[in-house]
Amino acid sequence: MLPRGRAPRGDQTWRTFVRNHAKEIWACDFLTQYTAFFAVAYVFVIMEVGSRRIVHVNVC
Repeated sequence: MLPRGRAPRGDQTWRTFVRNHAKEIWACDFLTQYTAFFAVAYVFVIMEVGSRRIVHVNVC
């Protein structure tokens, strides 16, 4: 519930928020990948949203 006397902010959409803060937002993903010999590889990736730069990758 909102505090009394404060109206909700409706002047900024989600798309505007992401565009304004993209340099501070990182996304991560954890996935599995099968190799050519049907072994399972676990992959972890961190990406900076603003530049779409891969910050970290780990495979085990």
